[in-house]
Amino acid sequence: MSHEPIRPEDGRGSAELDKQMTATSRHLPDNSTSPLVSICIPTFNAVRWILVCLESALAQTYPHLEVLIIDDGSTDETVELIRSVDDERIRLLVNEQNIGLARNWNKCVEMSRGNFIKFLFHDDILYPECVERMMRLLLSNENVGLVFSPRDVIVEGDPEAELTKSWLQNCRLRGNWIGEPSSVLIRKECFTRLGLFNPSLYQVCDIEMWLRIMFSYDIGFLPEKLTAFRFHSDSTSFRNIATRRNFLDQLWLLESLSNCNSIISAHPEIERIRALELLRLAKAFLLHPLAIGRWLRTDPLTRQGIRYLPKWTNSAATYSLRKLLRLENRAR
Repeated sequence: MSHEPIRPEDGRGSAELDKQMTATSRHLPDNSTSPLVSICIPTFNAVRWILVCLESALAQTYPHLEVLIIDDGSTDETVELIRSVDDERIRLLVNEQNIGLARNWNKCVEMSRGNFIKFLFHDDILYPECVERMMRLLLSNENVGLVFSPRDVIVEGDPEAELTKSWLQNCRLRGNWIGEPSSVLIRKECFTRLGLFNPSLYQVCDIEMWLRIMFSYDIGFLPEKLTAFRFHSDSTSFRNIATRRNFLDQLWLLESLSNCNSIISAHPEIERIRALELLRLAKAFLLHPLAIGRWLRTDPLTRQGIRYLPKWTNSAATYSLRKLLRLENRAR
């Protein structure tokens, strides 16, 4: 398997690609022949955006959808607004207590009825042909596990604010190039085979999942923008960055990948990256002691990560020593 991105030549699908499509994937004529896609919307206190979000899901040109909404214990009128929308494609589940971001994503996957998962965050938007275009590309090649496209970014608040500019710059230069879950469509079998999102991660649980999928499946790319991602002061991304709650995320991500024997065997350089992340962590401690100290006092996951530091340091040091010895042997 090549694991090269698969993309239409002109952004709308090449003639060769069209020829390869079955009647189901090319024309998507009706509910009886189109595979079921689950649009999964995990919600929490989404009263400001949920109706626009839901409207974009129900306006999809793809004919065979369920819209699964799992609310994670909202304290506003989110659930009431959802119940006010009369559409038989909507299925609403409400958690008795808040289970957290990644665990709610995982519950969406587990409770979905379709063989294809299209996440949509409660403050994001799908453009009308999003699911149809992504399904056409995905169904054209059985080795494709994930299809993604660029997205528009809607900035609520001051676009010149330092945190906003930092996030936008990170996205352009070295951030999540595939994008957030709203930007992708995934075969459900990927989760069955590879596992669900890692709840140890606050900010990069999507990236970690994409990396696991990319190692085992080909990836499809559509160059046109098919979604809109909203960045605002109440978003999880904004809060994680502002409070530095995610300061151990990169190390937890590397821990997850290194625990997969096939991945660490193919990419032993993960240990070199871990060494660099440990240096970054030391710098973060020096620059932001109060913020990090807060999470050490209040967050069990952060305390668990600190207990992993000796293991991570030893693993990175062992890799660096082995590499140094190999270089010395070559020099002799």
